Amino acid sequence: MNKKILFSIIIIIIILSLTIVLYINRLSLFNIGNKDKITVQGIIKLVGSEPFTKLIIQTSDGNKYYLPDSLKNDTELFYKKVTLQGILKKKILKTADGKHKLEQLHLEDVKIISKE
Repeated sequence: MNKKILFSIIIIIIILSLTIVLYINRLSLFNIGNKDKITVQGIIKLVGSEPFTKLIIQTSDGNKYYLPDSLKNDTELFYKKVTLQGILKKKILKTADGKHKLEQLHLEDVKIISKE
């Protein structure tokens, strides 16, 4: 009887450990907790083809930061030099076969500092 209880406890500990590891891995996968606030200056551009267009700000050194879709309505910003402040999120995109990865920089909670 004691061996069955001990075996059950070991199985429960293993399952809990795996659950915790998978949860932590999921947090890092979605960059939860990454709260770096940055200021970016550049030109706002609309990229992609309908219905999959995205708004980006491209800096003078060529970096591209994806912006929230909520800014798409503010068309007076398009192709203008602006300064934005927001929370930087790094998202990793992978192909289905896992052979290729792409890091995308996203700005969230964006605040417009200046427009030119």
